[in-house]
Amino acid sequence: MIAGEPVRRLRALSEAALQAGAPGELVNALSAAVRELLAVDQVHAIEVSQDATVGHAQVMAFDRDDADAYVQVIDERPSGTARVVASRDVVHVPDTRADDTIRADYVDRFDAASALFVPLIWEGDVRWVVVLVSRTPRTFGDDEIELARLLANQAAAGLALLEAREGAEAGGERRGALARAAHAVKSAGDLNGVLEALACEAAQAVGGDMAGVYLGDGERGGVATAGWNTPEGWVGYLMKPGEGVAGQVLLSGRPAISNAYQSDVRLPTNPGLRQLQTAVSVPMTVDDRTVGALSVGFRRMRRVSPLDLRTLEAVADLAAVAVRTTP
Repeated sequence: MIAGEPVRRLRALSEAALQAGAPGELVNALSAAVRELLAVDQVHAIEVSQDATVGHAQVMAFDRDDADAYVQVIDERPSGTARVVASRDVVHVPDTRADDTIRADYVDRFDAASALFVPLIWEGDVRWVVVLVSRTPRTFGDDEIELARLLANQAAAGLALLEAREGAEAGGERRGALARAAHAVKSAGDLNGVLEALACEAAQAVGGDMAGVYLGDGERGGVATAGWNTPEGWVGYLMKPGEGVAGQVLLSGRPAISNAYQSDVRLPTNPGLRQLQTAVSVPMTVDDRTVGALSVGFRRMRRVSPLDLRTLEAVADLAAVAVRTTP
């Protein structure tokens, strides 16, 4: 029979899974459970981007009683996180210095002698990876690995529930934003005023931190014309073809999403745009011709759903109508 501390910690994690109001609360509960039940020195909770190219990590270092954070690019270099994302399974590294699974700089930075990488999976994707780090050599036993899986699954269930709740709450805001956007076009003020209103509603509809309309095409690029909560010096900025997500849209005529905006090969030179972690852009089309792009940026990791894209495409269609009809 399981009794005492294990039961208390499992119950605390299950309660957090049911009641957490933000992902951070649940991640903290998971880290506490792992610390108590598996006696590790550090827990790294890594949120994996939608395109699985980057991970944003929160580090709880119990041996130093402090916290850390880092951004990890997931590419062809050795990485336990990359292996978990590819295999959707646990990766156990008893001796990090004798195993090429993990990069040497990672091992040195966190003084990691042994590590266990555990996926949090829902809707078919590895959404988070939890790394259990020991600063002394250690082999995790089968029972310990199964316990780590159990804790990760509880946390994954809670994060999925939280995501579903947020999606349901956002439904009313989406409908309201689309209604206000349609009204803004019908009111037909000056074009910049209409586009500013549409940018605002686009951001409100998907919970963005900033939004803007770029007018142009794949040859000339797009000029930042009207926006909401955009950085100083943004208006008039020329987004070159292929630059950022808006430049990609102008080139291809198709939506573009980046969950690793700060590490894109062609970052915009505007410093305010470099603060973004996630960005999405959709085309504005008139008579099958791309005339601009509507972009929304987030200063946090944010998965962009098909419903988000459809909502932004609806606002972009209204923006295209405004461009075509407003004097």
